[in-house]
Order: sequence, then C-alpha cells, then structure tokens
Amino acid sequence: MRFLKYFLYAMFSVSVFSAGLCIFAPWDEGVNLAFHAVRLEAARRGYYVTYDGVERDGFFPPSYRFGELDVEGPMAKATFSDVVVKLEPAASALSRSASFHAAFGGSAVRYIPNGGFALERGQMDISAGKGIIAVSDADIKGDVNITGDMVLNAEEGSITESTMYIGVPPEMGAILGSPAMNRFVESVSPGKWRIRENAGGIR
Repeated sequence: MRFLKYFLYAMFSVSVFSAGLCIFAPWDEGVNLAFHAVRLEAARRGYYVTYDGVERDGFFPPSYRFGELDVEGPMAKATFSDVVVKLEPAASALSRSASFHAAFGGSAVRYIPNGGFALERGQMDISAGKGIIAVSDADIKGDVNITGDMVLNAEEGSITESTMYIGVPPEMGAILGSPAMNRFVESVSPGKWRIRENAGGIR
C-alpha cells in the first residue's frame, strides 16, 4: 500500500502552496496567485488541491489560517483542518528561500481500498526554493507520529536527506514492512521507522 507516498505528496503540496505566499506580493493577491499556480501544477500530476476559507492575521509578517485544506489523488485523500502558516521574512532573506512555520489542528488521511489514519496536530518549519523543499523540526502526533528533518528534491521527486522517523501501530507496521515500501522506509525498532535518504518516486 502506498499511503506514505500520498501523505508525503500532501505535505509537499501544502509546502509549495505556503511557499507561494512568501514569494508573491501584495499578500492577499499572493494567496490567490499562489493557490492558482499550485492547483495547476497538482492537477497536471493528477492531484487536486482545494481549501475552505482563509484569513490573514497580522500585517508583517502575516499569518494565514485556512479552515480546511484538501489534497486528493488517484489513491488517497488528505484533509487538513485549522492550518496556520506564519511567514518568516528574515529567515527567507538569510537563506534566499521561502521560509515559514506551518501548523495544523488535525488531519484525516484516507487511502484505498479501506485504509486511513488520523492526526491530532502537527507543526514544522519549511524552507522552499530552487526545487528544494526542506522540512525541519517536524512534530506530528496522532495514529501516526512523525518527528525529524527531511529534504525533498521536488523536481526529481526524491528525498535527498532524512532524519525523519515515523511511529505507527502494528497494522501499519505490516504495510511499511512490505517489499514495496523498502525503498521509502527502514525499520529501526518495533513500531518505529525511518524515511530513507535517496528514496525516489514520491510523485
């Protein structure tokens, strides 16, 4: 089962969408422009990104709160609730990339035929630029627990660096232990897995 592939793409889509908020100005018009660009790119790859309501909090640096954000693909759908993106202009200038902090209040991930899991909350720092998405200090809690750092090459669809760990219940551990998942994860202890470096094909 390839639910991890689609969950990673959901994270990637949220990252790219949020990065667009840092790139375009003025901020409010940037929301519409970034969202439109991400929807077109995601649709080209067979994924559909939608959101329900967005509010700006503060002027500089602004934060954006999304009531609900969906990422739906051929075999899975992820629904994120109460998504908050806080832009970090200083870090963006220093790193020459779009940097921001993202958090969500909950998420439901469904994958076919009848699989799924729920997340209670999550947060991470994200830096995006020149086709590279860096996720750091990830802390996600729920049926699946995720911690650590990861660097994705968005153009190649590969994970180039990873110290990210996933804690899963036994039934999901059986899925992650299947030969089809060996190129994505490796077991480090019962119920705990590490996302592999140089894992390819997450598109």
